[in-house]
Amino acid sequence: MNEGFNYADAFSRTLGWVTELELKLLRHKRVAIAGVGGVGGIHLLTLTRLGIGSFNIADMDIFEQANFNRQAGAMMSTLGQPKVEVMARMARDINPELDIRIFPEGIGESNYDDFLKDVDLYVDGLDFFVFEVRAAIFAACNRLGIPAITVAPMGMAASLVNFLPGKMSFEKYFGFQGASEHQRMSRFLVGLSPRVLHRHYLVDPQRVDMANQRGASTPMACQLCAGVAATEALKILLGRGRVWSAPHAITYDAYLNKQVRTWRPGGYRNPLSRLLVAVITRLLARSAKAKPEPVTAPQGTLASMLDLARWAQSGDNEQPWRFEALSETQLLVHFSGNSEGDVYDYDGQPSLISLGCLVESLRLAASRFGRSMAWRYEAAAGGGGLLHADFSEVQGLAEDPLCDFVDVRSVDRRPYQLRPLTVRQKQALVDSLGEEFCVCWFEGTAERWRVSRINSAGCHMRLRLRETNLIHQCIVDWDRAYSPDRVPAMAIGASAPTRSMMRWALADIRRATFIGNLPGGTLASQWEMELLPGMFCAGHFLLLRRHRDPPAAADRDVATIRAGQALQRFWLTATSLGLALQPSVATLCFAYYGRHGMSFSADPTALPQARGVAARFAKLCAEHDARPDEVVFMGRIGTPRTKPLQSRSIRRPLAELMVERDH
Repeated sequence: MNEGFNYADAFSRTLGWVTELELKLLRHKRVAIAGVGGVGGIHLLTLTRLGIGSFNIADMDIFEQANFNRQAGAMMSTLGQPKVEVMARMARDINPELDIRIFPEGIGESNYDDFLKDVDLYVDGLDFFVFEVRAAIFAACNRLGIPAITVAPMGMAASLVNFLPGKMSFEKYFGFQGASEHQRMSRFLVGLSPRVLHRHYLVDPQRVDMANQRGASTPMACQLCAGVAATEALKILLGRGRVWSAPHAITYDAYLNKQVRTWRPGGYRNPLSRLLVAVITRLLARSAKAKPEPVTAPQGTLASMLDLARWAQSGDNEQPWRFEALSETQLLVHFSGNSEGDVYDYDGQPSLISLGCLVESLRLAASRFGRSMAWRYEAAAGGGGLLHADFSEVQGLAEDPLCDFVDVRSVDRRPYQLRPLTVRQKQALVDSLGEEFCVCWFEGTAERWRVSRINSAGCHMRLRLRETNLIHQCIVDWDRAYSPDRVPAMAIGASAPTRSMMRWALADIRRATFIGNLPGGTLASQWEMELLPGMFCAGHFLLLRRHRDPPAAADRDVATIRAGQALQRFWLTATSLGLALQPSVATLCFAYYGRHGMSFSADPTALPQARGVAARFAKLCAEHDARPDEVVFMGRIGTPRTKPLQSRSIRRPLAELMVERDH
């Protein structure tokens, strides 16, 4: 007896759902659990609270921070400790009288029988990818006549398959023997969840890396599994209630609010199961492609700051800067400025705005390490310049909340939801701009259509001019979904057929220009890249300077950099609010050339068309009491679709962006 503990009192609240006799029967049952990390650990605690009196538990692993999102024993206080010891301690803290036999070396051929000795029920808690050991332990249960339960966490669901003595065995249901590792993965997945319900809400398939045995998990699924497993254990151990066994499987999905019971006679040989296995295998192979290469975390505070700040956006993902570390607190940014012949970088303003985005990203990154930042810009005579940044430690400086979103902010060119911005969202966006800048909204159906048509005119121009098509040849990455130095074709907002047509056309600049000038030659692109997404959004916006007088020539570069800082805060705030954003640089570009009468193309019709865009843009601004020369940025905004981007521009590794002083 343990002083202060009374079994009858501890588990008395279960009475009513079980009888006094049944509770005493549970006290004298022994359950074996292999794997006490994810679901296994919660199984142990739940069955302990059910009143089970004896356990055999096995696990050879230790707790790590990667376990925190789902494993009951994973805490800061248990980091590095053996899972089996931690979970035994937690279970005994519930019932000090427990008889627990621990197997810290795990289970294998040498101890299957010992692990299953005196066991009334086996509950599977092994990791998804432990196929050989799982097949062997279930085979041993089948040989010894021990009922076995497996309840797998699938997304936000629990998928149950029972294997009872005299019924279909684990091997006949899953067919692991003689199968390849990849076949086992697919068969196990399909066997556990024959309807594969969770596929409907797997928002980021890139996080499922079967090749490296890494999957996504949720705490909800693990908790659901424990409830299902304990309920099945109660029915099996007490011999009451219907227990479905293989080839029946039951999935309850809390996300979809759906329960499905499937029956697959023949197990893995069932034609429907075989078809699903083939489909899943193909999907897994496809999801394994185009993953960005993992990057080793840099060493040192300044390097860590730069590694985050390098995610700042730039036109066409050009990244026109290189970093020179003068010390741990001093940085020199070599800014190359606008590229020669880049039509889109009108008067160098977009490049300087990108530099401003980098400056703000540096400031945010510095706040993560308790540092403030001061900067000054020194323009070079031939273009570009040097940005001097000094970082100072500030006692008690908190990390800016926007810091979390620097490396996940991205351009989303897809159609958004039609949900309008809330008052709270708009106020947060306005507040992010500070006192120097303001925002003008275009939200109604008529206004969205009007802005979309202006953007569409700009799209037509950039797809038909030789100068812009030469740029497109260089910046579009047709082969990679995650491009470190260009824009992936999958991310430009065009459908697969349109992208194929564009790739074929851009292979020859004369062909691209010819097709772009044909009647209707750019219609599909205008529709898919401007008109449709331009209508499917919360609205369009202009970012403007509050002061009507343009900055003096000597101050223009610094003022434009500050505009980039404001844009970065605006964009990161939008990201933090769950909103997506797409720039409309082409419209500002052609409107600028048209407004100033600047020749920018050898095509004689280009400037008149640009004047037309400029006139329409000026009228749009005037109706909102704004002037075109006050506008520093233009774009559309809204709530994105639930499926995340499967392609985006990433950044060059930090090592490629570093330079050393030339002595």
